[in-house]
Amino acid sequence: MRRRYHHLLRPECAKLSGAIDKNAKSREATPNAIFRVPPMKILITGSSGLIGSALIPVLTSQGHQVVRLVRRKVNAGEGVASWNPEAGRLEPSVFEGAHAVVNLAGENIGTARWTPNRKARLRESRGRGTKLL
Repeated sequence: MRRRYHHLLRPECAKLSGAIDKNAKSREATPNAIFRVPPMKILITGSSGLIGSALIPVLTSQGHQVVRLVRRKVNAGEGVASWNPEAGRLEPSVFEGAHAVVNLAGENIGTARWTPNRKARLRESRGRGTKLL
């Protein structure tokens, strides 16, 4: 996977912001070896989907703490929190110490034709969650 996103880690792009680590040996180094990225707490909705399931291992391998926001009931445990965008339920304490939120939740876009009715449902499913967050 590192090679697929290799073009995004060009040291010459980071030099402008001063984010480059001068001790990095080559472009083939891991992202944290090239860039000084402090560990962050990142909340992710839609973590069981195509993008979310690929994103979580990348973020955790870079030292970030990932908290998955899921719609099912969960026991209070590290790394998972419950939310319900349809009911407008989200515990505000989930956001304590969070640096970023990645909202990937919404109705699956590939399961049926995009009729006008379906397009409205797709927009609604994303809008409710975004408004709640």
